[in-house]
Amino acid sequence: MTLYEIDEALLNLVDPETGEIMDISAFTELQMDREKKLEGIACWIKDLFAEEDALKNEEDALRARRAAARRKRESLWTYLQTMLAGEKLKTGKVAVTYRKNPPSVQVDNEAELLEWASSRCRTDLLRLKAPELDISGVKAAIKKGEYVPGARIVQETRMVIQ
Repeated sequence: MTLYEIDEALLNLVDPETGEIMDISAFTELQMDREKKLEGIACWIKDLFAEEDALKNEEDALRARRAAARRKRESLWTYLQTMLAGEKLKTGKVAVTYRKNPPSVQVDNEAELLEWASSRCRTDLLRLKAPELDISGVKAAIKKGEYVPGARIVQETRMVIQ
């Protein structure tokens, strides 16, 4: 029987006019069944709280393990990159090669570059909120052959492990 059915059966055992209980033993038995159902639900809720806490603890442990694995990977990546110093490595299990990243602008002296672009009203190199460099505009200007003090195009490589 569900709680709803138990509550309905309890109401049916009470005389609506006088409020008297018509069958005390059935009423008592239904009350005990109702109490057992409510206790079961309360215990289930307690179990769910415990399960929720256990899952949160497991999430925290996995998050910590993931962070440790990431730090270890980054450390080993740097170590391998240092040891290889641009040299390729190929074995039966792994191949380490290098690929060029897309050319990017490296700003060596932002203040000098901002002053230069502002003094020449080079709005294609600036974003006009508070003066901020438009790196893609600086890159385009350098590629056109313009002299842009304080910036240069660099070509970097990144290590690839397959």
